[in-house]
Amino acid sequence: ILKTIEIGNDGHIHNNPIYDMQEIGGLKCYVEDEVLTSDNQYVIDVYRGINAQLMIKTVKTNTATKTIAQTFTDSMIIELGYTSSNGTFNASYAPTIIPIKNDVYAIAYCHYMTFPSFHHGKIVTIRVNATGKISLIEQYTFDNNLMNTPFFFTPINKTNSFYALIYQLYSSSQGKITTIKIGDNGHIFGVQDSYVFEALRCREPSMVSISGDIYGIIYRDSLTSSTYGRLATL
Repeated sequence: ILKTIEIGNDGHIHNNPIYDMQEIGGLKCYVEDEVLTSDNQYVIDVYRGINAQLMIKTVKTNTATKTIAQTFTDSMIIELGYTSSNGTFNASYAPTIIPIKNDVYAIAYCHYMTFPSFHHGKIVTIRVNATGKISLIEQYTFDNNLMNTPFFFTPINKTNSFYALIYQLYSSSQGKITTIKIGDNGHIFGVQDSYVFEALRCREPSMVSISGDIYGIIYRDSLTSSTYGRLATL
């Protein structure tokens, strides 16, 4: 469900703040993320939909009335889902979308398949034009050992087009950071460097800038019953 709400410049949440709402996922919607286009005209929503497909949709917004359109402007399937004809489980997990520049955006996600078996970390770049139409630019696999749990995707130096991905490895549960270069036009130059910052267990990491080139990563111990929170600086 997509809702618009009113929050004042002072942080106050108004009484009855919901202005509008609209269904985005059809029959199923899991682990979604969204971003407003650079011209404030459309919401881009990416989510795991029916049959574990990875879907992108755009919906028109009205900044004057704080409402959203009742129909979607455009949609695109990035990855297919479960295929009943051969029993292959082809699923996408934990998508996250960030703006690159102007009408270009990047989506990172885990793509899992049972046959052939893999847990790929992928990035796809898209363009959303002034009418809300979606077009695919490039796809790239940045790691072949990504766990299908939430991870973090953020710019670290937009001037030089560098971005970071922080995630849990599938085979070992270790925590890993990978840097990647993405051009303003959506071209993915590839992985620049990577480092395993947690040798044992890492889950649901997040990262903040401390000062200059120093960053802090906070994450949870990956054991299901664990309540430990951990912090690493690098």
